[in-house]
Amino acid sequence: MPGANVIVLSQHVDYWNRLGWRDPYSAAQFSERQGSYAAAFRHDGVYTPQMVVDGRLEFVGSNITKAREAIVQAARLPKAKVQIELAPKAEASQSGAIQLTVRVEDIQKTSAGDSVEVWLAITESDLSSSVASGENAGRNLRHTAVVRQLKNIGSISVMKGATSFTATPVINIADGWRNDKLRAVVFVQERVSRHVLGAAMFGLVK
Repeated sequence: MPGANVIVLSQHVDYWNRLGWRDPYSAAQFSERQGSYAAAFRHDGVYTPQMVVDGRLEFVGSNITKAREAIVQAARLPKAKVQIELAPKAEASQSGAIQLTVRVEDIQKTSAGDSVEVWLAITESDLSSSVASGENAGRNLRHTAVVRQLKNIGSISVMKGATSFTATPVINIADGWRNDKLRAVVFVQERVSRHVLGAAMFGLVK
């Protein structure tokens, strides 16, 4: 969208696996994260498909009109500067490990002194799955920016005056992941409110 750098994270929840078909990209971690959003939005439960924009707005993911409105609104807000690059002399090891350098600057004031976390996600696009049961039974679904790995790489003591952050996380590229479809995404998020203060994306090579 004009004026907006949209970074997508598709996190597949695992609670629908009980219907008899296991989503190969699902994880309990993503169901737990959705639960934390429900708490932040003061919802009694969770649902799919759900879209969350900047941790501030949520709605049914198929609602294109609301998605556009939310993205335009989010693009107007000031953001922290996030940079991702390969660590100096970084090379992929035989195990597929790569080291990155992550820098965050110009962090904005948080909501009511909320603590700030820095997250690293590895995404893969152009994936597909053949659904065996449930409401999508018989369909072949295409997936974009599927989160393959998500981890917390640190926190920022904004309450103590910190306005920047640096880390050199190591990521592991699993066998079967297609290197040209992988991206590293770093986002800065308030722990309680779930507001996203900044994000960046970086293409990966093995």
